[in-house]
Amino acid sequence: MDRHLQFDDGRIWVARVRTPGPNYLAGGEKMLEPEACLKSEIVNATFLKKSSSIPIQTVYGFDLGVTDEVGGPYELFEHVGETTANELRVLRNGNDSNMYGTREQDKKFRQKLAEI
Repeated sequence: MDRHLQFDDGRIWVARVRTPGPNYLAGGEKMLEPEACLKSEIVNATFLKKSSSIPIQTVYGFDLGVTDEVGGPYELFEHVGETTANELRVLRNGNDSNMYGTREQDKKFRQKLAEI
């Protein structure tokens, strides 16, 4: 669950709380626990920020515990933009916002979906 926190100076942070979810994916593969997911996100964001020019959020604080006042693992980080994956898909594919990837990828995806 993400919540935007806007400060008086206009800066925006995101508070992300990891809640327990299903333990397994559809194929039976075990998922990471919420604490492990959050730790992985923080480690990867920190590494990418230091090692690349990719615009990555600054992590301001976090707690991986489940017994804190929040009731689960959380992180506070810088908000870096408004573009969503869906918006990028529309930009790439024009008005055909129901398409996944290129036309060829979309056709293959839908054929595979129909086989299920």
